[in-house]
Amino acid sequence: MNFTKVVMPAFLELTLMRTPLVNRKQQIAMIQGYMDSALAEHRALVQLMKQHVISGSSDSAAMERLQAQARNELEMHNRHADQQRDLFDDQNEGLALLSAKLGETLEKTSALLPEVLLSARRDLELPLNDAEYHRLSAEQVQAARIVMQDVQSFIETIGKDNTK
Repeated sequence: MNFTKVVMPAFLELTLMRTPLVNRKQQIAMIQGYMDSALAEHRALVQLMKQHVISGSSDSAAMERLQAQARNELEMHNRHADQQRDLFDDQNEGLALLSAKLGETLEKTSALLPEVLLSARRDLELPLNDAEYHRLSAEQVQAARIVMQDVQSFIETIGKDNTK
């Protein structure tokens, strides 16, 4: 019962923490689509400017319009890139918080696992070795702590890479 009292609230909290991460991931992908469209439009405008020059056209107003539109597309791309960078920063912060919560949950639940396993073995009338289950649990918790530290370091590295 103690295990369930710890796990269920943690599970719900982790689920709630994950929702904004999923939403931001979709926003980042959507903004990437806008950025790709702006770059494609810019490339098309550059091609039109090249054709305009190659054709020997003396219509400078047309060239100015093409240049203005090309600048607008690049500005739009840059605005979207700034939005995406902000979303990446928020995403990395959310991942760090989620990772910290997972570590906290691990600490709370790991102490309860040996008793849960021993209780189940008692109910099934299987052989019991309390000391062995506690030893194995301690080893697994230590391995999980190392993994969580690696995850936290990885998330911090991602955050540093995205701010460059």
